[in-house]
Amino acid sequence: MSLNISEINVHVTLLQQQSAEASHVARLLSLYKSELPYFWSGEEVEILCRVLEAQRRDCEKLYGELSLLCSDIVQAVKSIQNQNRAGTLEIGGGGT
Repeated sequence: MSLNISEINVHVTLLQQQSAEASHVARLLSLYKSELPYFWSGEEVEILCRVLEAQRRDCEKLYGELSLLCSDIVQAVKSIQNQNRAGTLEIGGGGT
């Protein structure tokens, strides 16, 4: 089994882009929430602000999870590469 580093790098790059986009959306939602009461008021606006806040929190959580996933993948690849260089990498189940 070979490790296709370039393919993994492509996927990590895509995950990093999605993470950055989630962070950007969270900032936009926060901005919209803070600006909305300047232009409108009422119960509907309060409800919308609560929804925007919930979505912002979800985007922040997604950002954190994607960032952590990227970091974990990079560390796993480095670990596999180091084990492979040291000759200690075991591939397969090894069962009899």
